[in-house]
Amino acid sequence: METANSRNCGAELSDILGSQKGNFLGRGRLCADQAKAYNDILDCRTAKMGSHTLTCDTCGKSRVSYNSCRNRHCPKCQYVRQLLWVEKLFHALRSDQLRIPEKQKGMYAAPELVKKEAYSKSWHVYIKKTFKGTH
Repeated sequence: METANSRNCGAELSDILGSQKGNFLGRGRLCADQAKAYNDILDCRTAKMGSHTLTCDTCGKSRVSYNSCRNRHCPKCQYVRQLLWVEKLFHALRSDQLRIPEKQKGMYAAPELVKKEAYSKSWHVYIKKTFKGTH
């Protein structure tokens, strides 16, 4: 059995929120929705959410897989949606289906793959940058 994706290449949001819980929660109160999102992100794909067993049909090897929280703010749960959105945007840009009228052009944040394609095609895409004052 192979891993479905390779996003686990560093610290995750849940690791950061968990390690800084005292500092984060000590600064103020969270509303009910924020507290739910915070706790869901911390508990996502852990034993607290429950689990199920996956078994390979070929070799019979079993693996425990923890359930996700399915919270719309959770980066683990929204990873596949993000990939699909980037792919859809990329294909729209490549096939010229996505045209931005000159008067509506503005600042857009774009993934690296889209940025490279935009620059190579000389599209009029503005990439958000941080500038220091010019005074």
